[in-house]
Amino acid sequence: MEEFEFGFFFNSYATGGAEKVQLEIVRSVSDKKTAVFFTNLCINEHYKSDFEACSIVHTIYLAIRKRDFYYSFILKNLAKRMNAMKHPKIVGCDCQFFYDLLPYLEPHVTVIDLFHTLVHSFEKGPEHWSLNRVERIQKRIVISYKLRKDFEMFYLKNGVKLSLLDRISTIHNFVDLPLSLAPIQNFSNKPIALFICRNHFVKRIHLAGKIAHRLREYLQFVFIGENLEREVEPEYRSDILFLGNISNAAELAKWYQQADFLMMTSSREGLPMVLLEGMSYGTIPLTTDVGAISEIIPTSELGVLISNSADENEIIENFVGSFKNLLEQPEKISDMKQNVNKFVIQNFSKESFIQAYRKALIQA
Repeated sequence: MEEFEFGFFFNSYATGGAEKVQLEIVRSVSDKKTAVFFTNLCINEHYKSDFEACSIVHTIYLAIRKRDFYYSFILKNLAKRMNAMKHPKIVGCDCQFFYDLLPYLEPHVTVIDLFHTLVHSFEKGPEHWSLNRVERIQKRIVISYKLRKDFEMFYLKNGVKLSLLDRISTIHNFVDLPLSLAPIQNFSNKPIALFICRNHFVKRIHLAGKIAHRLREYLQFVFIGENLEREVEPEYRSDILFLGNISNAAELAKWYQQADFLMMTSSREGLPMVLLEGMSYGTIPLTTDVGAISEIIPTSELGVLISNSADENEIIENFVGSFKNLLEQPEKISDMKQNVNKFVIQNFSKESFIQAYRKALIQA
């Protein structure tokens, strides 16, 4: 392993908003010597070549998937190599291997971690894996002010020194400027509502399927993502156009440009890239009020926030009612489409994102 200035530890290079953000973080310091270690099995290679173009990539899933004697050996061996470097900085996000590595590192190795969100109360995740390592982490970067407040509550609950909150910096995600593309043909002659996600239980795809079924007379629902149809009840699948995963940015942008609405039914989110991307094309978001989504939709002129009730039937009813209410107000839809486009372009610029990360990482 060659010496590096920045070593990044990420889960995946597959399709996903977090992966897109992490790629741009690596690119922000790509003029330095960088290495990226991927620790999980990836379902596709969406961003792999992009990471390879700006860093040295190490895929270590097969070596560390078993927590046996060799896992400890790999940790110690990797730490030994890093300790021999002059002033390396390691950056981790949602990666247990990264936190397991910290006890073996000497003090001259700078440790930085990134957080998109905290996990559900019934899960174990990076905030728990890092709980006994907080004082070793020189900088913690979060993507929203809401998440910083969540950490304050987490520290209070778990007896972490509140003075360590001073090590937390907030850097919002970004949105690319929208492309100007020829429109796609709308075969249904109905307004289009997009639902875009990876197949994971926090996305609650089954709820989206039920909402699409209830609104099939009014809207054409388009689901984009790998194997989403598996999570929708068979009798509702004919109400939805399933496109699978779309890895080409221009092809996805055509759907953003054509759509009127973007639905998100998640039980947990950070600051979702899919919302920012859709809004940059004037797509109106209707989403559960989770994570820091309220920082993307601070007023009702920019979208609809649905209370994240424990009752899934209540969530469905609120989505259905909100869609119908908007469909009865075509002038409001037109105004909102202009509002969302202006808001995200002005407040979530890619240039500011890159400058903020570059400064945070280099000065750490």
